[in-house]
Amino acid sequence: MRTLILFGLLLLGTAAQADTLQFGKCDSNDCQKLFGMYQKYSRTHSDAAVLLGDMYLNGYGTEENQRKALKYFKRGASWGSLHGRYKAGLMMLTSGDADDKETGLKYLLDAANRGHKHATYFAGEVLSNPEFGVVDLKRADGYLATSVEASYHAINQTLLRLREDGKLSTEVLPETMAAINKANASDETSTDAKTTVRSAPASDKAFEVVTVNGPDLQKLLLFGLQEFRDNPNDINSTSTGTRIRGRTCSEVANCKSVDLEEFQRYIWYFIK
Repeated sequence: MRTLILFGLLLLGTAAQADTLQFGKCDSNDCQKLFGMYQKYSRTHSDAAVLLGDMYLNGYGTEENQRKALKYFKRGASWGSLHGRYKAGLMMLTSGDADDKETGLKYLLDAANRGHKHATYFAGEVLSNPEFGVVDLKRADGYLATSVEASYHAINQTLLRLREDGKLSTEVLPETMAAINKANASDETSTDAKTTVRSAPASDKAFEVVTVNGPDLQKLLLFGLQEFRDNPNDINSTSTGTRIRGRTCSEVANCKSVDLEEFQRYIWYFIK
């Protein structure tokens, strides 16, 4: 059963994630080789640039370097990567510079407004949490509601914080409360709901761990390299998903970009 009810009020949508692995520090020869290959393709592929940023951030195949991590997140963002915008936005929002926070918020909200689910959650979190210094509960309301409707796995921690702060009310967050009430109403007859509470991460630790739910991390990275080789340059791509103008992948047998789209879905939805 996908529904989790907390205190008879808050709806959460997913069970604890299973089969996860950490994209953390690694100095093995294999990790160093992968890092070198992603350096190469970061010049021509937005996804490679963003993943190279993750490598710098986590010390995967190289020394940790937050400045370079942000550089490559921003490079991917400039080439249209929503994941790059999301990552760059969060990094800048957790800096101490006011100008960085303003620019970071623009990056984050752009990704959220274009449907990036992690960016949507963090937009609600950042705009409702005084620790980030950009509180705007009216703007946060819609993003929080969307995360409730999507049963985003971490929305519980934000709703608990808002409840403890006396902000979780129809007067303050009408869209969020409507989403909670609608979701709970649809599950009134559930008999196997259970309560799960996740501990909230420190706001300045948002990037220390990248979690993948699904494929083995190294296999995912190798798969990405194969796609980069098969698609020599994607930074100027304006196609509909195939090399045949005006036709979608579903209309073309053996469309090469289907695998690329699968790879991008993993980046968007499983690498945080």
